[in-house]
Amino acid sequence: MSGSTCLEWAVVILFAVLSIVLLMGKGSFLLAGYNTASKKEKSKYNEKRLCRVVGGGLINPPHRIVSVPHHFLWLP
Repeated sequence: MSGSTCLEWAVVILFAVLSIVLLMGKGSFLLAGYNTASKKEKSKYNEKRLCRVVGGGLINPPHRIVSVPHHFLWLP
């Protein structure tokens, strides 16, 4: 494996782990803005639902990182 391929797979694994943590409803400390909000502001949001929405959004980018560049290998 080349260095860039290893880096791509490392990013995919990182995204997968973060996505799983967030889909379980944990890891709200990873959400920028939410973790710095006051308790009063945090009470306005459903923490578990917010984590699950962000975790769902992290599923798609790793697939694009791995698959899209390889479709252009045939270009001169």
